[in-house]
Amino acid sequence: MFLKIENIDTYYDATHILFGVSLEVAQGETVSVLGRNGVGKTTLLRSIIGLTPPRRGKIYFQDCRINGRQPFQIARQGVGFVPEDRDIFPNLTVKENLEMGVQKNSQRSGWDLDKIFRLFPILKERRNQWGGTLSGGEQQMLTIARTLMGNPSLLLLDELSEGLAPLVVRAIKEQILLIQKEGVTILISEQDSSFVLDVSSRSYILEKGQICWHGQSQELRDDPTVLDRYLGV
Repeated sequence: MFLKIENIDTYYDATHILFGVSLEVAQGETVSVLGRNGVGKTTLLRSIIGLTPPRRGKIYFQDCRINGRQPFQIARQGVGFVPEDRDIFPNLTVKENLEMGVQKNSQRSGWDLDKIFRLFPILKERRNQWGGTLSGGEQQMLTIARTLMGNPSLLLLDELSEGLAPLVVRAIKEQILLIQKEGVTILISEQDSSFVLDVSSRSYILEKGQICWHGQSQELRDDPTVLDRYLGV
């Protein structure tokens, strides 16, 4: 299995956030993690990348155990993380932000400025503009693009649609579908089920730090009672 999480327990200080969470993602697959705010979706992604290491359990990426490693080591192994807060460099241009994402010693290839600008034409138009002057949607695209410049094999996407206009969300959804065609494996956490069910093949639902449902995304589209129960939509 490309990514395998086995019974992890993650804490913030003394607060227990994730309880025995297990999850799998196959190579080339897009999997979504759904749930209301505060149920542990972001903590799950931070556990994978090493920013909030689990106290118990195991995380394997490409058959290598990665929990216990530093975030930069996990990133160098091929895991890219797009955080919810769109952590760009406001005083650098778009082009400079993208260049900051390049991993100099990486043996992986596939993404460069030309390819990024084809995927995100608006970033090509804004390439000499300061990152801090971009709109929220453009900053989100820049964060995704900068992460892709590191040529990750696995892309972790956290709450991409948060605070964005529906038109921008549709554009980002189309860009994710194009990223999938490049063979990138994706794990995406999201509260907006209408967004992620269209791009993911399988889904997990988190409730109070535990997996309470998992299955094919099509099942969730066909049975709205599950979404009503756990997401209140």
